[in-house]
Amino acid sequence: MNSEEYGAMPKAEKLLLEKVFKNDCHEFLAFIKIIKDRPRDIIRKFVYKYKDTLEGWTVNKLMEEIQVI
Repeated sequence: MNSEEYGAMPKAEKLLLEKVFKNDCHEFLAFIKIIKDRPRDIIRKFVYKYKDTLEGWTVNKLMEEIQVI
């Protein structure tokens, strides 16, 4: 979390990593690889749509919502 890469991440990605992935960097990176061909703003749109309830989301529920599985 103290890396240059983390510092360079957009706020929406940091929120997703912290709130949904519970700081599991390996699972988060796997997710990023899965959605790499999706629109670039997909994470931002998701985070700001559900910003008040992010803690209640699971990784599987997120993937279903974004339709990657």
